[in-house]
Amino acid sequence: MDDFLITGAIVHVSLTGVSGKEMTLPLPDIHLTNLGKDNAGITAADLTRRVLDAITTATIKAVATATTDIGPGAGKAAGAGMNKITPGIGGLFKKSTN
Repeated sequence: MDDFLITGAIVHVSLTGVSGKEMTLPLPDIHLTNLGKDNAGITAADLTRRVLDAITTATIKAVATATTDIGPGAGKAAGAGMNKITPGIGGLFKKSTN
């Protein structure tokens, strides 16, 4: 596999720091290319990490764009929330030492 495409995705966002404002936002198409081009290919963990990184980036951009209409505090609250999510996603891929 060297090509991965996600289309028609949406994300439901609840901004607790902005009076519980909830939004359902469309995400742009996510197209990852040149995956596993080397002879070794790509592992499921690496593919998952790349896909989740792309989804996280697209979500941050969509929320930032949408919150500019709500007010200046909304964008800051949304950014703070996403900063909490991103390290958690990274933790999914840590190898167990057990």
